[in-house]
Formats: sequence, C-alpha cells, structure tokens
Amino acid sequence: MSRPTLQVILASTRPGRIGKPLAAWLVLRAEELGLFNVELVDLAVVCRRVLDRLGVEDGMRVADLGCGTGTTTLNRASLVSVSCSTGHDVRQTAS
Repeated sequence: MSRPTLQVILASTRPGRIGKPLAAWLVLRAEELGLFNVELVDLAVVCRRVLDRLGVEDGMRVADLGCGTGTTTLNRASLVSVSCSTGHDVRQTAS
C-alpha cells in the first residue's frame, strides 16, 4: 500500500518571509515519521511560473486585479521593465 502525500504549503511570497524555516522544519519532522510522502509547495516558485507563462514583456502595462498585499504585482514589475504595473484590491470591512 502506498503512503499518502502530505503537501506542506509555504504560502508567503514576500522577501524575508519567516515561514520558510518553519516549513522546512515541518517537512523534516513529517519525513522522520515515515507515514507520508512529503512535498514542499512553495507559492513563490509557483507564482514565478505563472508570471513566466503570462508572457509579461518589457514596456507592457499590467493591471493586477485582486492583488491582495501587492507582493506578486511588485515581483512581476521587478522582473521586467514594465512601464506601468498597478494593483487593485477591495478590502471589505466588518460593520
């Protein structure tokens, strides 16, 4: 019988993210248990692949709708000479 896969998702994509050492520790501990095939999913890597597939090139204007904190928008802008990279997000507040 094959072991189930445990995916540890490192969700932060910000520079200097503090979750990276914690994710590495969790992967190590889960591997030590021997109950799972353990896989680290780093969203910073996944986001980079998505941005590469979008085909953003020098001089393009980019709008990122629903950008949240804007980290991905800033990362994309730093990869190429984007003439304009704008992020828009709506924050709902509780009443």
